[in-house]
Parts: sequence; structure tokens; C-alpha cells
Amino acid sequence: MSEHAEQDCEIDWRGGNVTLHVEGSSYSFPLDDLETWIDFYQRQLDLFPKARRLYEAKIQMLKQTVDLRNAL
Repeated sequence: MSEHAEQDCEIDWRGGNVTLHVEGSSYSFPLDDLETWIDFYQRQLDLFPKARRLYEAKIQMLKQTVDLRNAL
């Protein structure tokens, strides 16, 4: 999906959520609230630059999920 290691994305269309698996941890989000989480993680980039790789991976995967969701 991108240059970031150890990541995967599972979309549960019926359940209405997406689960990101990034660097050994899992994060679940409601499909109808992804933009809020993208904004949140973009703010975290400025606050916690040492975690940039993790936040960038989440942002990229969430944006790809938004694009897919909007294409349906």
C-alpha cells in the first residue's frame, strides 16, 4: 500500500468501520468519521515529530480508505 513497513487495512463495509494494522498495533475507526481522524493525525505530526512515520502511515491509509469509500 505504501513505503511504510508492516501495515494493512481491513474494511468492514457492513459493520461500518475500518481497522488499520500498523507496525504491530491495530486501530479501528468508523467509516463515516475518517476525515476527523485524518485531521487529528495531521495535528499530531506537529506535536510529536518523533512519531512521524506512524502518523504518516495512518494518514495515508485513512485517505486511501476515504477515496475508496467515496468512489462507491
